[in-house]
Amino acid sequence: MAFPEKSALTMTGILLVVFGFYFAVVLGPVADAPPPGRQVAGTALMVVASVVVTILAAVTHIVLGIVFHRQANAYDERDRLIGLRGTRVGAYILAAGVCAGIWLAVIRADGFWIAQALIAALVVAQIADGVTKVVLYRRGV
Repeated sequence: MAFPEKSALTMTGILLVVFGFYFAVVLGPVADAPPPGRQVAGTALMVVASVVVTILAAVTHIVLGIVFHRQANAYDERDRLIGLRGTRVGAYILAAGVCAGIWLAVIRADGFWIAQALIAALVVAQIADGVTKVVLYRRGV
């Protein structure tokens, strides 16, 4: 398994776990709260989830870099092409999600729902990027 594949797999797993928990909480009890409290709780949870993802990503990539130090800086043309394809898929999904967020703003939806749509677009785009990379590595492209 190439180092970029390990990195993509790790990040995809982190995003699925942390933001799976985030959306379970935000779309459950927090969404039922009245608007002022919903905004504050949603923002606080978003900040906490972002910090947790950042810390877990740093720690896991440090561990991966130490354990697989010979592979950490070995990139070839295939790694670059797979990275570009994954980024392209993620960019399309992110663009669609941002358009959905803009549409919510145009119809004057609550700011809480606009924020959730935008963070969901970002997370789904990153997960799609990671999954695309792992699939392309597994296919041997």
